[in-house]
Amino acid sequence: MDEITELINGKLHELRRDPKFPMSSLNLSILKKIGISCGTERLKEILNDKYLTKEALSGGWYTVAPEWLHHFIQKLVSYQDAQSILDPWANRGSYLTWNFNPDSKAYCIDSEEKAFINSVLRIDESKILVGDPFDLIKKEKTKFDLVISFPPSA
Repeated sequence: MDEITELINGKLHELRRDPKFPMSSLNLSILKKIGISCGTERLKEILNDKYLTKEALSGGWYTVAPEWLHHFIQKLVSYQDAQSILDPWANRGSYLTWNFNPDSKAYCIDSEEKAFINSVLRIDESKILVGDPFDLIKKEKTKFDLVISFPPSA
């Protein structure tokens, strides 16, 4: 078992003793992604914060795209030499959330999701706007090299 899995399992074992902590519908993929993308020290910080741990584990409405899709998009970004990217449906599972650069921008429909992204992944708050993506994109003046998204499914 690798260090990331050990850290997550250790925290889950500790949380099982807390009757107030919801243990149903846990989604470990975000915590694993934090460990891989942000490093084990950042993962430890998240795991030591009960609120952020709970938020990271919650199933939520978001979708975590499979790793192969993130790799495909990374190749597309490289091939297109895309410097500025817009994600009109950003959430914690989005490609752009994990591969943010200064010229990118994201729209997030939920303020709590934006707060989670900003606090956990430490993305500049001014780069993620909250609101209806259909309204926000109509007002957008910036030209982007690439627009990518994993829109919500119905």
